[in-house]
Amino acid sequence: MKKNRIGKASIIPDAIADKIIKRCKYPWQQTLLAILMYTGERVGAVRLLRVPDVYVSPASHIVLPEITFR
Repeated sequence: MKKNRIGKASIIPDAIADKIIKRCKYPWQQTLLAILMYTGERVGAVRLLRVPDVYVSPASHIVLPEITFR
């Protein structure tokens, strides 16, 4: 972990990341964190995503094989 801007950032272990995702109040928060975790993208890039960039259709919960970042 970074402390006072000294050192390197550490990777969150999968077990802890799963606990964080499960404690999210809203489904969109879980989706946001999962995309951040699995793509390594920055929050700003993920915030610009639209539903068609991630899912086959807005009604389905089927994720596309590739996420399109604008």
